[in-house]
Amino acid sequence: MVIKGKSRGNGRQLGSYLLSKRDNDIKPEILEMRGFADSDPITALVNSERDVALISKSKKPFYQGILNPREGEAANMTADQWLESVNIIEKWLGYEGLPRLAVRHTKGGRQHVHVAWLRYDHVTSKLRPDSYNFYKHNSARNEIEVTLGHERTPKIRNKTKEPGHKLLLTQLWEQANNADDFVNQAQAAGYEIGRGLDQHPYRVITPEGKSLDLVRQLDGYRKKDVQERFKSYSLPFEVQALKVQQERLQSRQQGAKRPTPNQLMIEFINNSQQPVNDNKSDIMEELRQQMEQNKGRKHNRGFEY
Repeated sequence: MVIKGKSRGNGRQLGSYLLSKRDNDIKPEILEMRGFADSDPITALVNSERDVALISKSKKPFYQGILNPREGEAANMTADQWLESVNIIEKWLGYEGLPRLAVRHTKGGRQHVHVAWLRYDHVTSKLRPDSYNFYKHNSARNEIEVTLGHERTPKIRNKTKEPGHKLLLTQLWEQANNADDFVNQAQAAGYEIGRGLDQHPYRVITPEGKSLDLVRQLDGYRKKDVQERFKSYSLPFEVQALKVQQERLQSRQQGAKRPTPNQLMIEFINNSQQPVNDNKSDIMEELRQQMEQNKGRKHNRGFEY
């Protein structure tokens, strides 16, 4: 499970991002809207930011959090479990009772939830702090995984066991002559390159199916360098690249489950409608005849050997 978050401003852009379909599979679903004076989500965020600006110098009155469980675990979570998880994160951040908007996104078949809190506390007339959020996220994640019975995430990252995406992608980037060359080399290495719709417009989909910011995976290069290379190159949307990678993963998994020749022989014998012959030579003859029949059927359908 991954929990991330940071303070931010621009309520209109925040509301648009949370509620627009954009590259999501379906229209985002509002799980809860609490504590705002306005009933329309975007209007509520815009007006709240405007009100806080009158009494505070802060340019970041919101805290945007993201709750992203493992794919199989997220698919089985109910709306109540999502909100229970949001409550746990809220408790650890110290944002109990503050206005919040919780929205569920589905991207590439995978669900995750965004939460926007208004940090201004009308009782104290101050913004509640956002410090030490990394440790608060870790504590919240641990409690959520215990509460919901999810697989536990290691507390300490072992970077020696993590894929070296940054090293490999940087090498591919430097070897490539242009955008098309880089995309082809990346695909040959098992990656997909896509176009994001947020502040990170260039995405790389890893062989494991995870979407990363491409710019951050290129050591020594900046966003303007990537923009220059891709300025006349049309990339697929991130969600399309994710689907391609998911199909590749499914194909790989199916290939791993392909039965061995011995298993096929046992299955043929078990499923045969004829009485089982204990004579090994007769069994092999039956198999040979069956293979010849299959070969003939495939040839008739246009398959060549």
